[in-house]
Amino acid sequence: MALSKVNIDTNIPPCTDYYQNEMLQNERGLKLFYQRFLPKNEVKAIVIFVHGVQEHSSRYNHVLINLAEDGIAGISYDHQAHGRSDEVEGRRATCKSFQEFVDDLKLVIDHARKEIKADVPLFIWGQSFGGCVTANFILQNEDYIGDKGGVVLTSPYLGKDLNLVEKMQLTIGTRLAKYFPHLPVVKAVKVQDMSKDPRAQKDYTEDPLNLIGDMRLYLSLSINDAAANVMENAAKVNSNLLIMFGDTDRCCSLEYARKYFDKVSSSNKKFKVFDGLYHTMFHEPEQKKIIEYMRQHILNTIA
Repeated sequence: MALSKVNIDTNIPPCTDYYQNEMLQNERGLKLFYQRFLPKNEVKAIVIFVHGVQEHSSRYNHVLINLAEDGIAGISYDHQAHGRSDEVEGRRATCKSFQEFVDDLKLVIDHARKEIKADVPLFIWGQSFGGCVTANFILQNEDYIGDKGGVVLTSPYLGKDLNLVEKMQLTIGTRLAKYFPHLPVVKAVKVQDMSKDPRAQKDYTEDPLNLIGDMRLYLSLSINDAAANVMENAAKVNSNLLIMFGDTDRCCSLEYARKYFDKVSSSNKKFKVFDGLYHTMFHEPEQKKIIEYMRQHILNTIA
């Protein structure tokens, strides 16, 4: 597959000479945009990044560049119908089954392992919706994570309490989805709730690879079902786990993340709450300390 060493985005730090990207084709015939940030010297660990819904992986390139400079190979990709990856039947931000996202994550990990050819610890880092994808993947493939590897969930969506109106909407939506699964009618998060930094809000809104607007009906319902599955089976999880959350997150539930954390059986698990931070912590003014916390966690785990 053709490789490229170019800075594909102008709104991220300049990529170093060890950046490469390509397109991976999944079993459904869709091409997924795939990126890697390889250390110039020894690879100490591999981190696979799984991004949030209606955004794309390149928004977090600055984090992976930072990790690569410390010997941690960073891998990221755009979900199907997101970013630079292929659309699904001409539509963005959609799916036919939530399992498709889980299967694509497995494809990416297998490809990364084959490429890097390093028997080193593996970490899967899931942000928001990506956290839900990651948590479901671990339930099916926990053997991918060894004693020195682990799971990092930042601002993960793992469910929420529904009020009466939302419960009614869920009932109606479930019936409606049988006939109009791709209808964009589910209220998306507000851009101003993702970061308190006006510049980050502006960048998100003006980024053509983000999808601004309501979520598609079936995708929203499938995410809720996937989150319920994760919560129901959390006790089966034994991998090293770190959950990071901002206490001012208005997009995902801190309470449900704690419930999940309390249920998992991992002997090595940490829950870190950052005061005053919104949903996309890695785009807050305090992002440096967030990156450093995760970096140190990975280095301490593999030590």
